[in-house]
Amino acid sequence: MKKILFFFVLAIALFSLAASSRGEEQRTYISPYLNFTVNYPPSWQVKEISGMVFFLSPIEGKSDGFSENVGVIVEDLSKKPMSLNEYEKLSLTSAPKLIKDFKLMANNSVKMDGETAYSLIYSGMDQSRSLKYKSYTFITDSKAYTLTYSAEEKNYDKYLNQAELVMKSIKIAH
Repeated sequence: MKKILFFFVLAIALFSLAASSRGEEQRTYISPYLNFTVNYPPSWQVKEISGMVFFLSPIEGKSDGFSENVGVIVEDLSKKPMSLNEYEKLSLTSAPKLIKDFKLMANNSVKMDGETAYSLIYSGMDQSRSLKYKSYTFITDSKAYTLTYSAEEKNYDKYLNQAELVMKSIKIAH
C-alpha cells in the first residue's frame, strides 16, 4: 500500500512539474462549422472573421501597432480536388502576388494531426511593416487546413514557441 501511495504522490508531483514547465494553462477553441479544435494561451484573444479564425497575442502598449497571431483558414476542395503537392505549388505561385517583397526562407514536409503537411517560413512587407510568417498546410476530408503564424520580424522569435503550440495542437473532427 505504501508503494502505491508513493507512486501516486510521485505521479502527481511529476504531472505538476510538467504542467508548470509548460507555463500557463491553455484554453480550447472548438469550431463546430470548420470541424477542428485548437488550444491557445488564455491571454490571447480569438477573432472569427468570414470563416477564418485568428488567435491574437496581447498588445504590449501604445506603441505596439501589430498583434502577433495565428490564423486558421479552412478551404473546401470538394469542387476542385487537388493533392497537397498541387496545393503547395499553387500557394507558392500566389504568395509573391499577395505579399510585397515575398521571400521564401524554408519549405519542409512535416506531420500535422497525423497528416502529411508542408511547412513554410517566409517574409514580406505589409504596409510599412516587415513581417515574418510560419505556416503549416495539410489536406484531409477534401479540406485544406492552413495555420499561419504572423509576426513583426523583430518579434518573430518572441511568440514563436506559443504560436507553435497553438498550430501543433490542431485536432480535426473526422
